[in-house]
Amino acid sequence: MKTRMIALALCVLPISAAATGKAGAQIFPAQGVSALIVDSSAGEITVQGTTGDKITVEGMRDNAKLCAVDINIKDGKLVINERLKSNHLGGKEKLGFKILVPSTVPVVINAGMGSIKLSKLNSATEVNVGAGSVDLQSVSGALLIKIGMGSLTGKDITSANTNLSVDGNIDLSGLTGALRLAGGMSSAKLQWAAAPTAGEINISVTGPLEMSFPAAAKLNFRLPASGKIANDFVSAADGVPLTVTSALSSTISIRKTKKGKNKDVTK
Repeated sequence: MKTRMIALALCVLPISAAATGKAGAQIFPAQGVSALIVDSSAGEITVQGTTGDKITVEGMRDNAKLCAVDINIKDGKLVINERLKSNHLGGKEKLGFKILVPSTVPVVINAGMGSIKLSKLNSATEVNVGAGSVDLQSVSGALLIKIGMGSLTGKDITSANTNLSVDGNIDLSGLTGALRLAGGMSSAKLQWAAAPTAGEINISVTGPLEMSFPAAAKLNFRLPASGKIANDFVSAADGVPLTVTSALSSTISIRKTKKGKNKDVTK
């Protein structure tokens, strides 16, 4: 079932950059573009990495009463700025936009509320959402994700450095690198596909925490002194630091991806 989101169309497009394409799509050469920046009041935004040399912005342009979108190049950055024209948040319109961008171009998205979907991005990615959901698929650049209220999901996240601040549910798999998570009223499920070898893992949550690592992972634990904790690993002094801060009533599970004997840890 697809989640219905209130999205903003490409309604009015004052363009100060060379653009070509059929009606409803704007195409820009990616050469010389150092970053893609999207500022949106609300809506559904999809950004997909490509192997091409163009940036394509696709969307509907049939409801200029609701919003205006400016697309400009500023200081070498392609900036998409969406502005609501009214407080209209209803209607049957299916509005939104999709951006195809070379996977090596850094991406920054700032959204008041909405649904953000990112895939096949290999460069630095930053997302700031007041309320809504973020979904990540096959991303490998440095990640900075902030969600005031909502959810974060993702698969195949091979970023060496992931920084998250999420007030809501988190479900990520295919992790390989260092991770920092500051969660509000959050529960988190985190699965590493490869044993982390550098950096640190630092997690602060108030809800249940489930983590899994390959059996070969070497981890140096700093866990709460109380709470229900189950751990398949023995702390290694030369391992990657893993620090967990949680509410007193939280449950913490640290498992091997292959079945192993569970050990209770209270330190």
